[in-house]
Amino acid sequence: MEKKEIREIPKSIVIVLLVLTVIISILGTWTVLDEMENAKAAPAAPSKDYANVRLFINNVNAPQSSSGDGKVTLRILEAE
Repeated sequence: MEKKEIREIPKSIVIVLLVLTVIISILGTWTVLDEMENAKAAPAAPSKDYANVRLFINNVNAPQSSSGDGKVTLRILEAE
């Protein structure tokens, strides 16, 4: 069985690759931080304490499954 000789990578190549990695990392971070400063936040939708809601269920014989979550607060007022 023949032995394969493992050649070592010269230290200069390792150093060059390490320096390139650090430079690319710094430039990437700088670019992202610069873009974050220039970005504008979307305005938040105004919140309301109340709403008028009507609910109609048209087809009660064919229920459909769905998934999701949320928070619903329901306060029933007496008819005026």
